[in-house]
Amino acid sequence: EEAVAEKRDRFRHIPVNNHHRGTVKKMGSGKSFWAYAAAAAVAILIIGLYLFYPSDQPAQIAERYIQSNLTTLSVNMSAERDSVQAGLSLFNDGELEKASEAFESVLATNSTSIDALKYAGITALRMGNYEKALNHFMRLEKMQLYSNPGKFYHALTLMKRNNEGDQEQAKVLLQEVIDQDLEGKEHAERWLKDL
Repeated sequence: EEAVAEKRDRFRHIPVNNHHRGTVKKMGSGKSFWAYAAAAAVAILIIGLYLFYPSDQPAQIAERYIQSNLTTLSVNMSAERDSVQAGLSLFNDGELEKASEAFESVLATNSTSIDALKYAGITALRMGNYEKALNHFMRLEKMQLYSNPGKFYHALTLMKRNNEGDQEQAKVLLQEVIDQDLEGKEHAERWLKDL
């Protein structure tokens, strides 16, 4: 025991040799540690952004569709061709207020005008009047048509408005568009993957 105690005292009093400092590397220290730590931090950040912030928000998806497909409307022949044509011309010229008045005027005399109802809804959507657009598209949904875009436009409006609960309701409508093989099915299939 005396020998052990003597060795312990001797080691305590040995001077520290500073000229070897820095030559012994500890495991996990130095540049490699910081490189791994930085890589891990970047990976965690990317995964976090992907999980908490989807690549596209519903309003962005809707806005891209509107800009690509609903800034210029083609003319469909109908019984109210002249009035609807006037509204379409105004719409295509960017005079949305006047176009809305023209379509609403047709609906005042013929509330079942499919074209006027559809275009009035699209015009209201473009103007940001989501309640009016939803009203028109829900009425259009109820009509028995060979190719009915009402449900698709209803979902599009909810996505653009993007209030609480709108995304979930839009998903239900988009699934119905797919299940019932309605107009807008291709877009609905893509959008459901992103929402």
